[in-house]
Amino acid sequence: EMRPERMNAIEIYSGHGNSEEYRSWRSVGVNDDGETYFCPEPSENYTPGCWRAGEIIEDRCLAEGTDGAECALRATEARQAASGMSVAFHTGVEGVQSEDWLDAGQCVDCFLPAFNYRPMTSMQYGLAISNFDDGLDKPRRFNWGVIASSDTHSARPGTGYKEYQRSLSTEAGGAIHEGWRTRLFGERNEKGSKFKSRTREELTKVTGFQLTEMERQSSFWQTGGLAAVHAEGRSRKAIWDAFQRKEIFATSGPKMLLWFDLVNAGDGSETKPMGASVEQGRVPTFSVRATGSFKQKPGCPDFTTEGLGVDKIASICGGECDNPSDVRHMIKRIEIVRIRPQTTPGENVDDLIDDAFITHTCEPSPEGCAFEFQDPDYETLGRDTLYYARAVQEATPTINANPLQCERDGDGNCIKVNLCHGDYRTDKSDNCLAPAEHRAWSSPIYLTYKPTQQAAAQ
Repeated sequence: EMRPERMNAIEIYSGHGNSEEYRSWRSVGVNDDGETYFCPEPSENYTPGCWRAGEIIEDRCLAEGTDGAECALRATEARQAASGMSVAFHTGVEGVQSEDWLDAGQCVDCFLPAFNYRPMTSMQYGLAISNFDDGLDKPRRFNWGVIASSDTHSARPGTGYKEYQRSLSTEAGGAIHEGWRTRLFGERNEKGSKFKSRTREELTKVTGFQLTEMERQSSFWQTGGLAAVHAEGRSRKAIWDAFQRKEIFATSGPKMLLWFDLVNAGDGSETKPMGASVEQGRVPTFSVRATGSFKQKPGCPDFTTEGLGVDKIASICGGECDNPSDVRHMIKRIEIVRIRPQTTPGENVDDLIDDAFITHTCEPSPEGCAFEFQDPDYETLGRDTLYYARAVQEATPTINANPLQCERDGDGNCIKVNLCHGDYRTDKSDNCLAPAEHRAWSSPIYLTYKPTQQAAAQ
């Protein structure tokens, strides 16, 4: 059920990764009856998990010396069965290891993506769809503000200020040795060359950790993001008022600064900030400005240990506090995303999301980056449109920024992965660092198309 009035904001990023970006591929396909499923073929940047299940079964079957036609049939049956088992499809491949799945089910061209990415739960998809139960002239839509969060379960908020101590600042964790792993997940099954389909009732009896691919997901835990507000003060009321106005933005962890405004609202002289909903007929003009986060110094400021003591600081944050220098990271570019929500049922969402609509390359400057832009198509197209800004910072070492560490063949196919395990198989001192371009996302500015008096007269 679509209830925009109950949903003022959306979490675009957390310790579980990024859920901003829409893609046209699907993990499973839905048949015309709306109740049964099929396994889609791989596309350029995506292999469905159900498809990989068929490949694993076929490879095992052939390794046993079974006839090729029979093995191909088993692969087809495996894909079909896996497509109907939701997130538990992997349990049908007995004796499978996390590494066997390669990059299946993952968005390989997304920024720090959530595990087993689902494009139809992305922010961009949610902003593009409309509900027409009340008629074509009264579409119901999500008008979200944008935030991020840590989403850790260890009472350590805001852990994205430094990329350190993976087991402390992310959800990475697991068994300390194989014996404890067996207690959590059960004995490892023998490898089977036939897919073992399970009913919903059978799956309810399977250990929860087995259903959710927890071991493989450990490579996708991030340090988490931040929610930021443009408030008129630092009181609780001022902060919550800013949330209600949607003058809020998200970052992937660093304390970046971001401003995004419509500068020709109303009669052309009004300025409206991020999160605003505006009736607009003329070509819109926007301004955007971003500043990089301060580079971090090691350790903690003196006042922290003076107040809490060295032992307490070590317990809370491993002796690494938010300790900014006076030097900022550079903003590399600012991207503008344009989305035109559906105006009719079934309108293809793929055609409605322009990412990026505009890319502005920034000159290196400690003052940040700023520019103005217009959308000359707005008045011509004559439809509701929303815009948001995405400011991208220079790359820095980041935990699990390359979660699969794929080794690829000459055609670019992933042939081996090197997972960053949360358990005993990866040393706790290994932070699994790789470069990532951290970013800040503004709340959108929502324009409802209303012709100017001159255009209406024509």
